[in-house]
Amino acid sequence: MWGEIMNIISHIPGRIRIRSDKFKMVDSYQAFYEYVSSDKDVIKVTVTELVGSMLIFYEESVDMSEFVKWLDHLWKDIYETYPEDIESRILGAKKKKILLAGINAGMTLTFAGTLLTLVNHRMKRHVYYGSLLTGFVLAHTLIHRKAMLRHTKELMGIG
Repeated sequence: MWGEIMNIISHIPGRIRIRSDKFKMVDSYQAFYEYVSSDKDVIKVTVTELVGSMLIFYEESVDMSEFVKWLDHLWKDIYETYPEDIESRILGAKKKKILLAGINAGMTLTFAGTLLTLVNHRMKRHVYYGSLLTGFVLAHTLIHRKAMLRHTKELMGIG
């Protein structure tokens, strides 16, 4: 059951439809959905449970073959490498999404606080909010370090 195949139904730049029996029940595709939808290059993900298909819209600038390789690797990692651990992976993906939402909200609020205290000439509070903002930005950077490193290498033309 865990080694089920994921088939590509159609693929054009920026859009891919994949099909699998896994997509017919939310409990069996939740981890895959969470990881795919949280990727920075993915714009939108829709699942049609009736037919078992997932439609993924992603940035057209992303190389199609690299995107397929990434999906294949993700699929194998979730369903074939550690099938007995799928429930903890689903929970981990949900926790990561909640953590990212909290960090993003924290960055927004502390940035606004930093600007407001600067305008109101409240320097001690400005330093406080600035320190908090730095902490949130560092947390965000640590969470996204692999993607940032990959994109830096791409920009520099390394590997």
